[in-house]
Amino acid sequence: MKIGARLSLGFAVIVVFLLAMTLYASTIIRSTTNNMSTVVQEFLPAIDFLEQADRDFFQLIEAERTQLLLGDAGEQNNRWDDAWKENLDQARSRMASYAELATTDEEKRLYVEYLANHETWFALAERVIAGAKDPSPVAASRAKALALGEASTAFDAMRESINQLEELVMKNADGIKADTLKFASFAITTSLVLAAIAIALTLGLSVLITRGITRPLRECVRISDALAEGDISIKVDARWTRSRDETGDLARAMDKTVAKLGEVIRKVQETIDIVSENSGELLTAAQQMATGIAGIADSSQQLSQGATEQAASAEEVS
Repeated sequence: MKIGARLSLGFAVIVVFLLAMTLYASTIIRSTTNNMSTVVQEFLPAIDFLEQADRDFFQLIEAERTQLLLGDAGEQNNRWDDAWKENLDQARSRMASYAELATTDEEKRLYVEYLANHETWFALAERVIAGAKDPSPVAASRAKALALGEASTAFDAMRESINQLEELVMKNADGIKADTLKFASFAITTSLVLAAIAIALTLGLSVLITRGITRPLRECVRISDALAEGDISIKVDARWTRSRDETGDLARAMDKTVAKLGEVIRKVQETIDIVSENSGELLTAAQQMATGIAGIADSSQQLSQGATEQAASAEEVS
């Protein structure tokens, strides 16, 4: 594999891993956001509606008891009667708003129970208010007894339904909180593990890629240094020439260079040997020629001497 492809593959693996971590982180964020949205958009408003409705019912009871104390007091009694009706309407409206937020079967069951208790109490409360408006002392006395007895019991039962709804909403909210914390703890642990894997993967790929590049290059440097010192017996390790990347190309080129240099040097040596051998033969021939020339010179000298002697003899004869 070429170095560029190897680097690209390594970076691609890291990028894919980072994308996976990003997707996982987005899942965590989305889940946490959904849980927070549920708390903000459902549980908090539900608790607020229930608490406000409970407060309205208490103010309603205050208006009812005030009417019982005042009796048929005309305009003042009418003002408290209006306050009673206003708080009743507000309480009903807030409980209806809560019902729209109820999602679990348990909440819906308790809300139906609340409605039944509310109807029971309301029927008794209307009789109490009617007695409070009646100028008859007997009617007023009966209204007070009803308010403090059966109506009070029905009111407490209705409020208990509201309290149970509040506790259930808080329980659901605590469940969401516990799930969120559990998921967050798991997410943190998982993120740390993934981060450790990413770091290890990055370091591992870096080491592998770096070694795959630097080790063949060091081998080529070693070959070059040996050639610079005149050592042509050096051999390139076959494991580097088998590589299919650029370092393998370089190692094969160095191997060919070493082989070519060895071949050239062998041819030069052969030429030198041939020249040396021919030089020896030429030297022998030259020596033989010198010897022949010396012999010819001696013969010439002898001939010259003979001629001289013959000339001398001729003179004597004449």
